[in-house]
Amino acid sequence: MMEDFPFNQEVLPLISNSKTDNTDRIRARLRAHQSTHDYEDIALVDVNGQVHFRLSGRTQPLSPDTMERLQRALREEKPELTRLRRSFATDAPLMDVVVPLFVQEKDRSAAVAGLVFSVDLQLELYPLMQFQTMAGPSAATLLVRRDGNDALFLTEPRHLQAEALRFRVPLTNVQSTAVSAVSAVQGKEGSLVSNDYRGVKVLFTTRAVSNAPWFIVAKIDYDEIFADGRRRLALMGLLFLTLSALLFTTGLFLWQRGRRAHFQALFETEASRRVVEERYQTTLMSVGEGIAATDAEGRIQLLNSVAERLTGRARKEAISKPIEEVFQLLHEDTRLPEENPARRALLDGVHTECADNTVLVAADGVERPIALSGSPIRDDAGAVTGAVLVCHDMTERRAAQKALKLSEERFRLIFENANIGVCLLDTQGRFM
Repeated sequence: MMEDFPFNQEVLPLISNSKTDNTDRIRARLRAHQSTHDYEDIALVDVNGQVHFRLSGRTQPLSPDTMERLQRALREEKPELTRLRRSFATDAPLMDVVVPLFVQEKDRSAAVAGLVFSVDLQLELYPLMQFQTMAGPSAATLLVRRDGNDALFLTEPRHLQAEALRFRVPLTNVQSTAVSAVSAVQGKEGSLVSNDYRGVKVLFTTRAVSNAPWFIVAKIDYDEIFADGRRRLALMGLLFLTLSALLFTTGLFLWQRGRRAHFQALFETEASRRVVEERYQTTLMSVGEGIAATDAEGRIQLLNSVAERLTGRARKEAISKPIEEVFQLLHEDTRLPEENPARRALLDGVHTECADNTVLVAADGVERPIALSGSPIRDDAGAVTGAVLVCHDMTERRAAQKALKLSEERFRLIFENANIGVCLLDTQGRFM
């Protein structure tokens, strides 16, 4: 509306009291906006705040606050939100959106008028405040702001017979029925415990609303939260979720619906990331080698099924334990402990392999000849954030080597102890 110069040019003659026949067309345009967005009323005013007409037909002038916001909107060339107020005609709680109108004059914009859109809070804001994500007879949410030396309630407080925008509590009355509201407008954020107006101990939390002089207070009876020990953490979390939901919905009210596509994109990105991570983990867990991954301190963060079988330790048991405790390595001949390649990879930041004749001692005491290698895991900056350990069971290979060696030894004995003369010649007939 502010930048619709053709419409604003039509408004100019009407504001300047020139003879014009476009009044009905302007009213029809504004009624379309009123019908689409459920505005309580729309007023056309000049730059001095004089009301030329209201769609409702009422004739009352602008409130002092709306007048002040109009001057600021014209000066700063942007729309302004007024404070919450009650309608002169219907006594309904309202908030005005003041929009300055400009026309193009040569190389600059000139202010010609303003539009005041009145929003009925009972239709737009209060339903959001009545939304409860937390079940419970004592749960309540309040919207308050500071008005001089008082805390003014912008919504009707639950469990208290009082009208919104009329009920106020002095800031000095800390024993009042709304000590939580007093704490909120005094800038105290966080969770507090106190007695409410019923003399009942309650837990409440306060937060400031971004881009508005408002504060949200969410409270619930202390006993209701802590009556069941198993529900304690869940209800505390739900209390904060209630606050988060109210802040989110209030922010959504202020910023309209422009962010919905952004959050949808974030959700899709997160879903894609999880699919990739699950596919990566499924692949890793299906590898035929034993795989283990550690953090920067050498504590196990991942163990596949092959590594579970080799170490004799379940994944749940091994997670967060030092790599040396799960993978116990000994030299087969000296029986001395061998350094784990993953630990060396963490310290030196290079690929490392274990020494020959290394055996892995499983949890049940079974020893297996094994080949291990450790490699560092680096982040985007090149810092070592963990290590990956790859282990291969050498039992079958070692058995095959021993069988081959035994076969060769037997052949040599047979050859040397044979009762007949035997010699070996090469293809040229020379002795080998």
